[in-house]
Amino acid sequence: MVYASIIFLLYFVLLLLKKVIENRDTITSLVREHSLNNFEKNPNNFETIILIRAYNEEKVIKRVLDKILEANYKNILVVND
Repeated sequence: MVYASIIFLLYFVLLLLKKVIENRDTITSLVREHSLNNFEKNPNNFETIILIRAYNEEKVIKRVLDKILEANYKNILVVND
């Protein structure tokens, strides 16, 4: 009975990990599609968008954002995977 519970729990953990990976891929593809669609609508507008993928980066994210803002970039997208 204990082994069946462990196997059952392991199965659900693997399902959850699969969903996390699928969601990460979905978010990445959505950002890519949005960027391409905006570029196709107005290809002469070369705005720079800074994309920062952050995961447990609370110790350094403020410094990174400050440096980007100092460089006069205004379009910043932070994604917490």
